[in-house]
Amino acid sequence: GIRQDERENTISQIGGDCVRTGFFGDLSDEDKEIAEYGLKQGLILIGGLGLALIAGWLLSIPGQAVLFLVFTYALRIYAGGYHAGTPVQCAVFSAAAALACFFCLKYVTLPPALLHPLTLAAGLFILKQAPVDTKNKPLDPGEKEVYGRTARRIVLAETGLWLVSALLGWETGTRCISTCLLFMAVNLALGLADRKRRNPDHDADPDL
Repeated sequence: GIRQDERENTISQIGGDCVRTGFFGDLSDEDKEIAEYGLKQGLILIGGLGLALIAGWLLSIPGQAVLFLVFTYALRIYAGGYHAGTPVQCAVFSAAAALACFFCLKYVTLPPALLHPLTLAAGLFILKQAPVDTKNKPLDPGEKEVYGRTARRIVLAETGLWLVSALLGWETGTRCISTCLLFMAVNLALGLADRKRRNPDHDADPDL
């Protein structure tokens, strides 16, 4: 919509002004475009993280919010999943999803007999499906291999931390990692569904 375009134009203008005023020194035209794009993406990422952290603070769970975001962003970068049509929309979607997860962390408590199997199932699903690229975030075969390998390492590391947290009785760590893995499994499923909807004939990657 118009407001969406205005927000994106404002962010682009801020990035462009920083580059044009010589903030990064004397750059070639090509380097200026790269720097402007990087600044725009950075401002959007910071804005999304800021909204999420404010939501965690308002819900009085700042520590859990930070843990969840650390675990989630580390995995989301490489595992992929659903992405909105524009960077700003994606940042808003991520902030809204984080808010929903924070509500679950604060108000929803599942019994271990249910939460633990769900967490393991989510981890296995991510291991099998990652990375999930979409029309808005496509990956070439080489990137898929690298991203998939990194995503699997992160999943295994986070699952290991989850098991240690559960054994040591660290409920905060257990719940944060469980929520992260469950959210990422849902996000990957949404990405797969969106890709199938946009391109029903899409050939599945042999590694998936």
